[in-house]
Amino acid sequence: MSQDKELLKKLALAEARSEGVVGQALVIRSVLNRQEAIKAGANFNTRSTNIRDIVYKELIYIFSLRA
Repeated sequence: MSQDKELLKKLALAEARSEGVVGQALVIRSVLNRQEAIKAGANFNTRSTNIRDIVYKELIYIFSLRA
């Protein structure tokens, strides 16, 4: 769990550092929304609800391209 929090923090800063707290929160919310949608049966080219798998899914977040 703490690894997920750290990853979400890094993602938020990488994706929206200049957007302030609200922009960073929206980035995190997008990951959590995607996780819930997958649990409900949506297909985002992954069936995994693991935060790390969602963040590092190819071409979804810029952060994953730098890692």
